[in-house]
Amino acid sequence: MIVNLILIVLSLSISIVGILYILTHRENYGSNVNVIFLISIFFFVGIIYCLTFNLAYINIINKEISLFFWKMSLIIGTFSLVLLSSIQSLILEENKIKILPTLLGSLLGGIIITLVLSPDSVDFVHIGDEHIFVINDPTLLLYIILLNIIFIMIGWYFHIKNYFKIRNKELAQKLTLMIALFTFTIFIYCIFILSQGAFLKYIHLFLFLAGSIYVLYSVVKKSDLFIALTNSIYNFVIFHRSGILLYSYNFETGREIDDSILKGTILIGISHILANFKEKQDKLNLIKMKNHDIILEYDIQHGYALLLIANKKTDIIEKLISRFMKKFTEINEEELKKINELSQLIDLSVFKKTRALILEFFKPYILKD
Repeated sequence: MIVNLILIVLSLSISIVGILYILTHRENYGSNVNVIFLISIFFFVGIIYCLTFNLAYINIINKEISLFFWKMSLIIGTFSLVLLSSIQSLILEENKIKILPTLLGSLLGGIIITLVLSPDSVDFVHIGDEHIFVINDPTLLLYIILLNIIFIMIGWYFHIKNYFKIRNKELAQKLTLMIALFTFTIFIYCIFILSQGAFLKYIHLFLFLAGSIYVLYSVVKKSDLFIALTNSIYNFVIFHRSGILLYSYNFETGREIDDSILKGTILIGISHILANFKEKQDKLNLIKMKNHDIILEYDIQHGYALLLIANKKTDIIEKLISRFMKKFTEINEEELKKINELSQLIDLSVFKKTRALILEFFKPYILKD
């Protein structure tokens, strides 16, 4: 009982810290959907599942209440698998939740919940000072194991499919470690469900706690893990309204570039936009090309425009651009003011520090072996 209480306190502490950190640093996790899913994982997995599973084994609770908590842990565990699969698809599949895992989770999860809630599906047995829960319905046991195996396979499928699309290999390796820990935890859980061995129960709980600590560490120190990683940014260009290139960066090479990357109709189009910078009311913000998107954002007040060429425009990239421009303007406000008001020669060297801002805000999209 003491071990269960300690695990409850630790898991609740980790989850509450995680939720509070996400709420106070929500801008680090891309879209609002990502924020909601991350908070949901801490709430349902770290708080509700941990509470129901551990409370079921505390001996001071009577049989009926213990059975209720155990059944709830089976239901929350089922829901948590679908939730974890959804956040993985958000990260790896360009901010999309895949339909197949959701449908499978809904179908199998619905069957499991129905069977769990049926009378006498689970029984309570005393063995000395301990008690165990026996699943009487072999169909329920089969579906629980099947659900866990299917979602382990789906998790690895998505990971292997997208591994080489992740530009930052350091983050890719951390995702591999996360899914490996998840797989081992679920594997031990399946064996425990079949055998009800006390030793396996505590291994599962300690692996669960280790996973919670790793997720909390990632949330605080490696928030880039939770941003869509398989999208690509190719080029990043900042123009003054006079048409002069202030700064440019190539994400493929990791180097600053010149205006030679913008050729033909693209350069003509950008020049036209900049020529009508002040007068343009309905500004062009997106040019759809065959294999990529050209994203345009403007700061009319300070007289510059940002052009970003990406594989696909997403809410996450839009937010990063907004945060970048706010910081870029803050750092270079005086210089931009001088250029615009005094029409003086532009010293491009003052914008070299822009590289540090790109590394700060667009780190997940920078190639790293």
